[in-house]
Amino acid sequence: MARLLQWLDRSQLVKAQDEEIEELRREIERLRSQNERIRGSMRRCITCDYRAEVNAAR
Repeated sequence: MARLLQWLDRSQLVKAQDEEIEELRREIERLRSQNERIRGSMRRCITCDYRAEVNAAR
């Protein structure tokens, strides 16, 4: 009986870890998307230092 409970505890732990991994993957994707949008906006900005640095590097 103890082995069954131990197995159930492990399976619950694995399930919780899988859910956390999936949540982190969604967060990473959201942040990457947000980063690309911000980067695109910065490239179009004519007054920001970032654009000046990018143009100077070209």
